[in-house]
Amino acid sequence: MNPDLNLDLDVTEVRRRVNRLAFPVVLENLLVTGVLFVDSIMVGRLGPIPLAAIAIAGPISWTLFSLFRSLSRGGLTLVARHVGADDRNHAAQIATSSLLVAIVVGLVSGATLYPCARLIMGAFGVEGAVVSEGADYLEFLFLGLVITMPGQFLKVTFQAAGDTRMPMVSGILANFMNIVANHVFIFGGFGVPAYGVKGAAMGTILAQSTETALLILLDPAAN
Repeated sequence: MNPDLNLDLDVTEVRRRVNRLAFPVVLENLLVTGVLFVDSIMVGRLGPIPLAAIAIAGPISWTLFSLFRSLSRGGLTLVARHVGADDRNHAAQIATSSLLVAIVVGLVSGATLYPCARLIMGAFGVEGAVVSEGADYLEFLFLGLVITMPGQFLKVTFQAAGDTRMPMVSGILANFMNIVANHVFIFGGFGVPAYGVKGAAMGTILAQSTETALLILLDPAAN
């Protein structure tokens, strides 16, 4: 058989596998952005002040969230290395250690940032109701870091183990839940009062908590 033909087949197969792994990762990253996008659209219906608050608080939360996500990449490298070496025991140990680190980082970060929410908003030159509304949003998100941080590390565990679809599926579920929960908490319904901008953060935390719980149940390091 022509060796050049074998090479072409190998390259084609590698490309196919890379695309199969990469597409869910790209979509999952877009889904993370989708949560903030939905929050902004729904809060915008409340008026100019809430919209101004979310326009500032949203990018702040996204910047911090992106920073925390980057911390998980070290765990991804180590887990993937041991998975590639077919050393599942060490991979599971590293994944468990990374999860504990995520919980601690989320707890410490939330406790540190929570009392600074109003100062952070004020640093952007706004005042009055915009600061108050934006701080309410940030405070809930900061408290939720102890839940959302482990969720991000768990996504990395799945990706490092070669399963990029589960984080994508959990992201789709989280976005759907965020839309439903936001509608209830922002505008009120089913016996729940309308919380306005604060309700957007409440809906987001509920959605991300559900996503984290699902990932814990299906965590490949625990199975």
